[in-house]
Amino acid sequence: MIEILFGKIGKIIKGKHINCYVKFEDDTAYTGGYYVLISKTIEFDNEVYDDWLENKTDLEKYIMEKKWEVQWEED
Repeated sequence: MIEILFGKIGKIIKGKHINCYVKFEDDTAYTGGYYVLISKTIEFDNEVYDDWLENKTDLEKYIMEKKWEVQWEED
């Protein structure tokens, strides 16, 4: 299981969407769930896709299904 870092950009280095960038957003205060943003660019300015998941368990299952390994960007 990968470490889920909310609001931080990571590069998918293994699994589905390899070489794309991912960002997890905690939206529980507004929608009750979590957004997963996927982009071909680190700036998230072109071809950005998103998925919304109802709870953290669903988010973890989503990541496992994609077989992701993520390299997190340094601050």
